Amino acid sequence: MKKIITREEILDTVKRMALDISRDYKYKNPLLICVMDGAEYFLRDLVKYLTLKKYSINYIKAKSYNGIDSTGTIELTCKFNNNIIEGRDIIIVDDIYDTGLTLKNVISNVACHGSKTIKTCVLIHKVEKRKHEISIDYFGFLCNRQFLVGYGTDYNGKYRDLLEIYELTNESS
Repeated sequence: MKKIITREEILDTVKRMALDISRDYKYKNPLLICVMDGAEYFLRDLVKYLTLKKYSINYIKAKSYNGIDSTGTIELTCKFNNNIIEGRDIIIVDDIYDTGLTLKNVISNVACHGSKTIKTCVLIHKVEKRKHEISIDYFGFLCNRQFLVGYGTDYNGKYRDLLEIYELTNESS
């Protein structure tokens, strides 16, 4: 594995993103929807730095990878009902935007429940595998690495607990 983003760089970037969100939602009460399991670490640090007076959090579990390859389908294992989302400003928090399949499906799922607005917040914005173009409102790092692990992202359940972000190499998989 090759380290590509340090803990300090991650925290500095997450703080900046939290300040941007806090500024944009200063007088609102957004619902942050965390895409599990990858975005848990990111969300945990993001909310530490939010200066909003009101916000709430909910979770959705989405799976689209088997090893280093996207399966091309999404399994959503948490669903919402209208009374959680209806009329709310939503911020979908995810670890990585690469193919766009996960975000596309989560956005569609949230939109059908009558949200007021939907914005996206991702730590890593990858461009080389793009299949679905989605407007990303808040992102931390623009990256063109092959497969990343650490800080919540994983390879078949491994490496999620690393506090820095690494590029997975053939030797480490």
